[in-house]
Amino acid sequence: MLDTNADRVLNCEVKDQTGLNDFQKLPSLEHVNIQRVGIERFRLPLRFENSLGEISHHDAQASMFMYLDGSKTGANMSRFCAILQEIAESKPVNAEFFKLMLGRYR
Repeated sequence: MLDTNADRVLNCEVKDQTGLNDFQKLPSLEHVNIQRVGIERFRLPLRFENSLGEISHHDAQASMFMYLDGSKTGANMSRFCAILQEIAESKPVNAEFFKLMLGRYR
């Protein structure tokens, strides 16, 4: 017999836009807060713009962490990576880059 959480995941009534089970949107039964969960040293190419408007390319690392409230079952960290990659492909690192990235993360 399956435990309560496994049953909730496998027989999830909440679906994403493709019809797959979206159990991350279910409330947690454990109610345990996680102070820091995330991805450390995610590598990606970034473009930096200097004060003269010149662009330089660098192999960079990013770390992304968040607090996970006990009522939540998880966070889609791969989505955070996808957002960062998408913005890095289209914009150099500057104030606009960070404003856009943080706005999308929220």
